[in-house]
Parts: sequence; structure tokens; C-alpha cells
Amino acid sequence: MKTFLYTTLFIILNAFTGYSQIISINDEAFPESKQSLEQLVTDVLISSNCSTVDNFEPKVYGAADDFQTKSYGYFKRPVGSSFPFEEGVILTTGRAFPAGNTIIDKYEILDNYNGDPNIDDNDGDGDLDDALSISGTQDATYIKFNFTPQVETISFRFLMASEEYNGVDECFFADSFAFLLREVGTPIYTNLAVLPDGITPVSVTNINYSSLIPDDPTTPNDDFKCDSNIEFFHGYYVGHTNYGGRTVALTASSAVTPGATYEIKLVVADQGDSRFDSAIFLEGGSFNIGGDLGEDYKISTNNPGCSGASIELDTNLSVAGATFKWYKNGVEIEDETGSTLNITTDGTYSFEATLVSGCSSSDEIIIEFADGSEILVPIQNSSNPQTIFARIEKKSNVDCYSTTSFKLIVNPLPEVEIEVTLTQCDDDTDGISKFNLTEANRLISTDFEDEEFTYYLDKGPSRRR
Repeated sequence: MKTFLYTTLFIILNAFTGYSQIISINDEAFPESKQSLEQLVTDVLISSNCSTVDNFEPKVYGAADDFQTKSYGYFKRPVGSSFPFEEGVILTTGRAFPAGNTIIDKYEILDNYNGDPNIDDNDGDGDLDDALSISGTQDATYIKFNFTPQVETISFRFLMASEEYNGVDECFFADSFAFLLREVGTPIYTNLAVLPDGITPVSVTNINYSSLIPDDPTTPNDDFKCDSNIEFFHGYYVGHTNYGGRTVALTASSAVTPGATYEIKLVVADQGDSRFDSAIFLEGGSFNIGGDLGEDYKISTNNPGCSGASIELDTNLSVAGATFKWYKNGVEIEDETGSTLNITTDGTYSFEATLVSGCSSSDEIIIEFADGSEILVPIQNSSNPQTIFARIEKKSNVDCYSTTSFKLIVNPLPEVEIEVTLTQCDDDTDGISKFNLTEANRLISTDFEDEEFTYYLDKGPSRRR
């Protein structure tokens, strides 16, 4: 017997939306799209009110206002998209614009995306070659600059996307990129673009799920099988971009000395040939080198705090001797003088910090908490019992999710074989008398006080205990 059930799920995060919304890249509607790569780094990528950033050296193809042909640019997530970054900076080995904006059929990507003689066969990058022990890089795009952090650890979020994700080529070829860091005055770079093991470089050959044919993710592809670190691979042709596949959102990080000056080089290049292009997406505001509280926690942006749990606000200013003041809705919070603050209630929170160097820093963040939302889901069970699995994703970051399971059990209707008859004398011989229906309770059950009895008249139920 199949029965329609209505199951109530209590969740904190909103269910995911489809992957069909493609991101915008170098859209003239956004003023950031005509910024130079240096401006994008200072205005979009880096979040810092109290750290020095200078000595920029870019290598790009195309001028800042070459919206459709330059090799770098500004990207923006459309409303309803599940792409993990709201905005940021893209660095490519080809043209950035065709990677988004309009969906290109996956079989036509090469005809529409590559083959520009002004882009292909540009110089590679020697620092990238040395860092990864490779040769033959081409079409390099990079930005190099110095910065002085006011924290003990720097980090930023990124993901890699590539046309080499096609179910075959990721087994043999890997365009190259690196985030090369060194303290100014020292000769050796450290590559931050590595997996959580701290060693394995991020590349299509090191992150893929090639044993599955992209057109049919249920069919093994034994001819080209080189699965590697599949937990970091998001999928083939997911629709966020026109690349064949992409990684999940990853984090690059490194310990640093507050107050010291460092050089970082963000570089991507084709390797071996320029047939396929790859890109690095850098999350806007995620390069935190001190003095930023991060994104707001708001219901309207699908990332509120969870009611009953605390949120730790971190100034990301750990330099010795700094002093702090915290405010809620413009009113100073007494006895809160540390670099972090734990909160459990809605409000607009801000801090003011003064460093021993005389530099001052401040930032503000809006915090909203939300209870679990209730969703009614109609479902028809196909077996009895039946286990249902649920995956709940965050709209703004599908790589942030949790899973659970529960069972649907359909119990048969109880069988009542007792026939009860109530009799009453008709003293006035009019055919009508008063009946006490609770007398039937005792005849039906011996444990009637723990059961509920419902009696029905012609016009509907009449409930008696």
C-alpha cells in the first residue's frame, strides 16, 4: 500500500537552488569591470584598513576597458546562483569575458573561447616553472605586490576552473597556477595554492573525478580513469561558468609576522600548449591582512546566525600592543577590550583599534540570528519502511552543507472487531431518548482512560473522552 505522507523538516540553512545561473564577468554595468588589476586587488580582493599594500607589478593581456578581451577581470554572482563567491577577481590564461555572461554549449567552447592569436603563445612565467618544477608555460597572467600584515596568519579563498575538465584531458594535462609568497629580502617562494595536506599543488590532474563520463555521471569511464582528491572536485559542466568543471572553494593560508613586509605573486598560465584555458577565481574581501570583520550575517542574504549559538567576531588584528573598543548599535560594550567578541543577539557591531604604530582601524558588521525554518515536503513512499536522505546546502556557498536521514514508516489501520450496542428505555414512547456515549468506551476497551474516542454524527465528529 502506498500512502502520501507530509514530512516536516526543520532546517537552518535554505535549500539549494539550481546551478543554471551563470556568473557575470567584466559586465560594463559594474564599475569594477573597467578597473586595472591593481585596483581590483586593492578595492575588491583585499580587506584591510590598517595594512600597507604597494609595489604592484602586473602581467596581463588587454587594457582595463577591454571588457571582452582582457585576461583578467571582475566577476559578480547573480541573484539565485549557488556559486560560492558573491564577487571577486578572475585571472585566466585566455580571455575572461567568455567564461561567463552567456551560456556556451559545452561542445562549442573551444570554437568560441580560444584561438585568439593576440592571446595565445604569450610568454610563460619562470617563477611558476621553478615553484612547480615544470617547463613550457605560456599565456601567463599575474599580479605581484608587497603587503605588510597586522595578523599572524593571512588567508584568502579561491577556486580553480578549467576547460581541461572534460573527462579525458585532466588525466594527462594540467595548466598551472600558484600563489607564491616570500618575505621581502628572502630568495625562496612558498606556494600557498596547495591542498589541505600542505604539499599537493592544486591542479586538474590532482583534483578530478575523471572515471565518470560528464554526459552520463552514472557510467564508469574505464578508458580514462585517474580519480584524484574527488572530495575537492565540485563537478563537470555545473553551469556557473563556461569551463568544463571546477573545484570546490578552497583556502590558501600562511603564517606571517605582523609588521613584516611580504611579496606575493598570484599567477596562472597554460602549460605545454595553449589549447585549453584555465582560470582562478579569487573571492572578494577574503584576502584579510588585518582589520576586517567579514560579511554581514543577514536573513535577507541567506546566511544568518543560528539561534542559540554564538558568533565570534574577529578583528584579525593580532599585532602586539593594539587596544580595542567594541560597540553594539553605537553604544560601547563595557569590559570588552580584546581582539575578538562572542555575540548571541541581533545588532550592528563595530570595533575601533589603535596600533602601537599609531595606525587606527575600524569596521562594522550586521548580525541577525534566525530560528530553523519549517518546510512541508510532500512525498509518496515507495517502500515500507523507507529511509530518506536529506542534504541541506547554503545558497551562497553550496560547498557548505550538512546531511541527515530519517525513516518513513506506514502503520496499518487498527482493526476493531467489537460490535457495541447501547440500549435505552423510551419512557415517553416518542422514539427519542438521551444516550451517554461514554458507556461504549468501557465496552470497547479495558484501558479506555489512556485512549481517545471520537463519535460521529451525520454532520461531523463529536469527540468524547
